Amino acid sequence: MRKLLIFISVLLTVSVGQNQLLAQSKVKLQGRWDCFVSASDIIEAGNDYIGTYESGDSEVQFSVNDGFWPELLGYNWSVSIRKSDVDWDNTAKIYVQRTSDGIPYLLNGTVTGGTSYQQVNDTEMYFFSGNRGRQNIEIQYRLHGVSVVMKAQTYTTYIIYTVSSL
Repeated sequence: MRKLLIFISVLLTVSVGQNQLLAQSKVKLQGRWDCFVSASDIIEAGNDYIGTYESGDSEVQFSVNDGFWPELLGYNWSVSIRKSDVDWDNTAKIYVQRTSDGIPYLLNGTVTGGTSYQQVNDTEMYFFSGNRGRQNIEIQYRLHGVSVVMKAQTYTTYIIYTVSSL
């Protein structure tokens, strides 16, 4: 039986800009998506795989907060995203979207951007931003372009999230 196993793991980096508030932030990113593609995903003999696979809408959860006093003063942050391939077939494309605003850490802030799928590339790009602390912002993945012409093996890539203060 032909079987592809695709791992999408997440890594997190934090960069501190001119605003030093994020220097002591609590940033948390948790989750991992293992997408199993098997021969049973071929609907009809002679056809290709379904081609598009989607994770659960809360496959990864992101949280950021700077603590009590910065929360009162307010602070802004942004998240950028890129991928780093370990063993990947470039015909398979990864997309990501934010599926929730999460919940406020202490005071209500905002989260903007990232609510529709965007392709994740090797080049870092803006994903979403916010102000004040947020917990459990949910993130979902979509995998497109899986094909029978891909070798049956395990494919791995890392999705790297970078949090920056604004």
